[in-house]
Amino acid sequence: MKQLNINDVTEGMVLAEDINLSEGRLLLSESHRLDAESIKLLKKYEIEKISIKPEESRSQSQKNLCDPHDFIKIFISGDSMHASLTIEAGLNKELLSLELLKDSLTLAGVVEGIKESALVSAVEKWPTHNGMYKIETVAQGTPPLPHHEGPFTMKVKYLNSKKMVEDAKGVHYYWEFAKICDTTERIDPETVIAERSSGTPSIPGKTVGGELLFNDEIVERKINLDGGVRLSDDGTQIIATITGVAFCIDDTIGAIPIDYNGSVELEVKPDNMAASLMVHPPGSKGSAPGTGEIYTLLQNQGITHGIIKEEIEKTVKNMSSGISPSQPVVIAKGTEPVNGENGKIKYLVSIETSLKPKVNENGVADYKNVDIIVPVAKGRKLAQLISPQKGTPGVDVRGNEKAASDGKAAQLPIGQNTEQSREEPDFLIATIDGIVKYDGSNINIFEGYVVEGDVDFSTGNIKYEKSVTINGDVHSGFKIECGGDLQVGGTIEDCNLEIGGNVLCKYGFIGQGKGVLEAKGDVNLGFIKNQTVKSRGNVNIAKEALNSIIFSRKSVEIHGGSLSVAGGSITARHSIVLNVVGNSSGIRTHLEVGIDYALGEEMRRIDLQLEELHLNLKKVLETNNRFEKNLKFRKQLTTQNQQMYKKVKETILTYQNQIKILEDRKNIASSKLHNIDNCYIRIKKAALPGTIFKISDRHHLVKEKITGPKTIRVLNNEIKII
Repeated sequence: MKQLNINDVTEGMVLAEDINLSEGRLLLSESHRLDAESIKLLKKYEIEKISIKPEESRSQSQKNLCDPHDFIKIFISGDSMHASLTIEAGLNKELLSLELLKDSLTLAGVVEGIKESALVSAVEKWPTHNGMYKIETVAQGTPPLPHHEGPFTMKVKYLNSKKMVEDAKGVHYYWEFAKICDTTERIDPETVIAERSSGTPSIPGKTVGGELLFNDEIVERKINLDGGVRLSDDGTQIIATITGVAFCIDDTIGAIPIDYNGSVELEVKPDNMAASLMVHPPGSKGSAPGTGEIYTLLQNQGITHGIIKEEIEKTVKNMSSGISPSQPVVIAKGTEPVNGENGKIKYLVSIETSLKPKVNENGVADYKNVDIIVPVAKGRKLAQLISPQKGTPGVDVRGNEKAASDGKAAQLPIGQNTEQSREEPDFLIATIDGIVKYDGSNINIFEGYVVEGDVDFSTGNIKYEKSVTINGDVHSGFKIECGGDLQVGGTIEDCNLEIGGNVLCKYGFIGQGKGVLEAKGDVNLGFIKNQTVKSRGNVNIAKEALNSIIFSRKSVEIHGGSLSVAGGSITARHSIVLNVVGNSSGIRTHLEVGIDYALGEEMRRIDLQLEELHLNLKKVLETNNRFEKNLKFRKQLTTQNQQMYKKVKETILTYQNQIKILEDRKNIASSKLHNIDNCYIRIKKAALPGTIFKISDRHHLVKEKITGPKTIRVLNNEIKII
């Protein structure tokens, strides 16, 4: 082995040892025969000295390469990347071995990429092979691989959906973009949005002789740049040129411009009477809209009237603090037109026909200052016209006038026996002496009967088809029948009253239990004791009801404070409302709702009529039987008896038809007698032991004091106290 300077090395010399580069990579292997290319490679890598085998070894190696036993020949391609082998027929078949073939390759300088399986196959096949044997590829070199550029890696959150990218290109502001995607991040000019990774380095190849081969080629990675980005000078970074969001789709990287500042929109109502500001908050690092931007928006929309400056300032202040309204903010309001008030009627007399008792500051109710019958004299002013008012025009937010309507004139409620005053046309006056009656639209004056004092022996019983006013008392034993309303200024004692309208008794209905008051309208009493009231309307009692019987087809309300009802019974179709029922002695007091007493009375009348009809029918049927027996024996009746027999038959049919009609009426009344769906009893303060609540066929006896407020009604087919 001999050390030589690189400048003294010549072609044909054989290396005595491996030559490695500084990083440990093999450059040339031992036994490599130097040629012009390998010497040039050594100089390229600045190898100064190498070890060379003695001349004898080189000669022997050269000899073996040219003639390995004169029957094994090795052929190396010009680029040293391929070797083939032939075995000539003169070789003794027993001499060929795998070791011999390998030695021959080594002597020929073939040390890399040897196909050992091909050698093994040659050894196996040679004993039976006739003639020359050839291995086309006994060794194959490894070509060098070029350097591959690495891919770009996104450094920011980005869009990766084609649809999102298309949608994002159609918006301007961030608040619009946020509806599409909220997982990206803002980029600005010079933001690095992607960087190239290191990629795959070049890999040296080898010839079949072990010589290293290098490839200086660089394989570029394909990338397309869309708008909004640029490639850095060294090609390793993709940099944004705009403010917006980045995207990467397949091999395309780009940026979409997005305005991250907040914005405002103006919404004007179709009638131009209000303008609302819709605020869109800024995105990352964006600025909120200012006052100037809002006023410019108003000016562009022609909004000049009703601008609410304090609301604008408040909104801008909140936005500057990061607080944006979630709902539109009204920043301009038009002035609404004010329609003129319609003309009115001022009533100069009471038009109430049924009033509850007035309750004073102490909670005490009475009828002393209530009237349902108002007497007037001829010429009395009854009502006054109040003139209509002119309308006031409005202005919309764009400064346009909004018309207003003037009020409509009212009409005097002219009814019977009234007229418009000739001297004062705005007034309605009475044309006769009489009683005021308001029918819901017009004032009428009807003749009325007025008793200045008491009803007693000086007046006798009163029967009048219209309203009656009695300023005093009604004494026991007298009867009053009137077709209209009845108003009594004092008390009513034991007497019968049949009233076609409403009743107002300012004091009380008292006596020994012989008095009965029946009214087709409402009954309003100061108090009641030991008497009976039947009202087709409501019953209102200012104080208490003691040991009395009260029926109402509507509702009963009793206002007595510490004592409302004690003893007797109250029956109402809809409701009973009172403060206290019962007393400390446990007196039996019945309260019943959900039943129509008038239908009950009708059913009782029908029962009496049916009883009488059935009795009469029985008698007529007996007569009919006698006629039929006579006819059976005699075969013929006299002319008189025939007429009587015919009349009996007709009477039977008449009675039967009447019975059927009454039974149908009774069935209808029975089906409507009870209705408990919405009825109730309300106790405001207390119900004492001895009180009985009844709703339809259900009863509840109060055994312990119930403290109100409580409501009694039927729930799930049971009486419940709620």
